[in-house]
Amino acid sequence: MDDVKRTKAEEKVYAELLTGLAAQERWLRGFRDAGGSLPAFGANRSNAAEPEDVEIEIDVDVAKWFKTLGPLHLSRMNAVLRVYAREVSGQA
Repeated sequence: MDDVKRTKAEEKVYAELLTGLAAQERWLRGFRDAGGSLPAFGANRSNAAEPEDVEIEIDVDVAKWFKTLGPLHLSRMNAVLRVYAREVSGQA
């Protein structure tokens, strides 16, 4: 069980996050049940030494939250996305 103490506003955001994740999981399950498949994570990854710069749109509150984690917040974002990609592609 989650023992973290949150304000009412934080609890609302947390509940919305869990609801959104549940919706994504339902979509993914339905996608797979319908015969859809995802490419293996990293299948198209280049062997370049430096990461490629890309632009993505994320919610401002998400960006601000990651920035509060301090230096290397973009690396942390990348790590979270990498874990998610591995999980949904079955490579966890």
